[in-house]
Amino acid sequence: MIYLLAKYTLLFLLASILGFMLGYWYSRRNIEDVTESFEDMRKASARSDEAQWNKLWQQFSALPQPKETDLTSVFERLDGVQTLVSSLPKPEPVNLASVEQRLESLAETVRRIPVPEKPAAVNLAPIEKRLETLAETVSKIPHPEKPAAVDLGPVEAKLETLAETVSKIPHPEKPATVDLGPVEAKLETLAATVRLIPAPEKPAAVNLSS
Repeated sequence: MIYLLAKYTLLFLLASILGFMLGYWYSRRNIEDVTESFEDMRKASARSDEAQWNKLWQQFSALPQPKETDLTSVFERLDGVQTLVSSLPKPEPVNLASVEQRLESLAETVRRIPVPEKPAAVNLAPIEKRLETLAETVSKIPHPEKPAAVDLGPVEAKLETLAETVSKIPHPEKPATVDLGPVEAKLETLAATVRLIPAPEKPAAVNLSS
């Protein structure tokens, strides 16, 4: 058993070594070494960056220098303003003695105002007794009894009988049509006769001056 384990272990080690050697040979044969190419590219990039920086600094150097601003007139005006401010008269101090005296007199007057005394306690016992007596009196008032139910049966029976009696009364017949033609003819004849009566003449004027 130990012999087999040792044999397999040696075989695995030999296979590992051979695999490593085969992989190294394959990588050296098919993979290109770019170390030198990368170094060349890095140096070329550094030279290009340096050239660009030099060009940029040359452009900055070619820019015209800014001219110094002449602030003489501004300083002169500031000096004039300072002179005017210094020549202004200083304000006189305000005398507040009269105001302070009035405030002191007002404070003294307030101190002399008498403090109102605490009002005496109000005795509400009589009112409470009267309220209790009133409550007892109200509680002793008898409640009204519920009224008895009214039997309306006889009244309803009489109303039904009256309705039946009224329904049995015969309806009056429609009266016959009256012919008023002769009466209207006589009225027209009378109206024509009245129209033929001559109107009375206007009486003569009576002289009442004599």
